[in-house]
Amino acid sequence: PDAWRFPVGTRLWKEFAHAGRPIETRFIERLADGRWRFATYVWNLQGTDALLAPERGVRALPAPGAPGGLYAVPSRADCRGCHEGGPTPVLGFGALQLSPDRDPQVPHAETPPPGHTDLADLQARGLLRLLPPDVARTPPRIAAGSAVARSALGYLHANCGHCHNDTGPLAAMDMAMLQSVADAPGSARRTWASLYGKTSRFRADRGDRGDDAEAQCIAPGRVDDSTLLQRMASPHVMSRMPPMGVSVVDVAGLQLIRQWILDHEHLSHLKENAP
Repeated sequence: PDAWRFPVGTRLWKEFAHAGRPIETRFIERLADGRWRFATYVWNLQGTDALLAPERGVRALPAPGAPGGLYAVPSRADCRGCHEGGPTPVLGFGALQLSPDRDPQVPHAETPPPGHTDLADLQARGLLRLLPPDVARTPPRIAAGSAVARSALGYLHANCGHCHNDTGPLAAMDMAMLQSVADAPGSARRTWASLYGKTSRFRADRGDRGDDAEAQCIAPGRVDDSTLLQRMASPHVMSRMPPMGVSVVDVAGLQLIRQWILDHEHLSHLKENAP
């Protein structure tokens, strides 16, 4: 249930908009030879028509409503850089993100709109086959001890896991951010274990504290020294994460990951000091 197989002819697209006006539509299609075709279409200012963007992308597209009034359309190479880093080139369309199970307590919880697509809908329409019976009976949910942890793991899964996983080109970095349906508790534990106290290649900004402390993805007891947070907060293209598709810092996402780290450390401390 974790890596779906999409048949020849599969087409998926996603629209990006600002201030209620469409700006870009991204499209992928599985061809007869099994390869995937990537394309991006740019909308006119009236939102009535869209044209295929050049293969090199558009780095500064005028876009009223976007931050700074400009919008960056990715190149085909950018598309492949993100989509070909995991077990499937289709991102955001899998068992977890299409699960009808929603935890109403997670930060930024949203109620799916009427008519939305989920696992049950895909099965009813004959578009999804061979879903394990236990997944159909009990829709998957990220295994976590709290709503904040579940939301944080989901954030890392959706925004980082397509590159940072154990099967893609970055597998040697051993940063397991994909959540598994087949092994939900195990994948949640692996995510924390692969980040907490792990030496980071990124040179952290330690301000006036000097360079005594080793740079770590999640620095034990020093959450603000964690390179995971520093890279999420960086405005610089050479150091920020994710490296593409980002023009402003996701403040809400940053706060969520910070709270997850603090909560997890607090619970670990309580367990270690329990009588």
